[in-house]
Amino acid sequence: MGIRALTWTVQFMAYVAQCQAGTWGTLSSFPSASPTAMVRVYDLSKYEHGADDVLILATDGLWDVLSNEEVAEAITQFLPNCDPDDPHRYTLAAQDLVMRARGVLKDRGWRISNDRLGSGDDISVYVIPLIHGNKLS
Repeated sequence: MGIRALTWTVQFMAYVAQCQAGTWGTLSSFPSASPTAMVRVYDLSKYEHGADDVLILATDGLWDVLSNEEVAEAITQFLPNCDPDDPHRYTLAAQDLVMRARGVLKDRGWRISNDRLGSGDDISVYVIPLIHGNKLS
């Protein structure tokens, strides 16, 4: 849920910036929203992290079609199959998530697992390794 909250906050703040610039709509689209960012601090130095411990930062193009559980399962399946010393493993994991969210083009449009609609939105995904936080302690 924290990832979804962060994603929404980033989207909202981008919307506020565009509204202030006069390039996109009004804040009335978010009647219960506040322009105050929600921040949660995760102290990396308090925990030991392995090569497969990551933070997923993504746009709604991912989160609108895949649940937190589906993303966690995909990462849990993908990363152990990569060499921990491969400098591209996190980029490849992000690409895997993008492909899962987009799905495959079929006669009835883009489809993901269980024949659900794939994302028609832009999809940006960052898979951020937390292991480097071990050096902070």
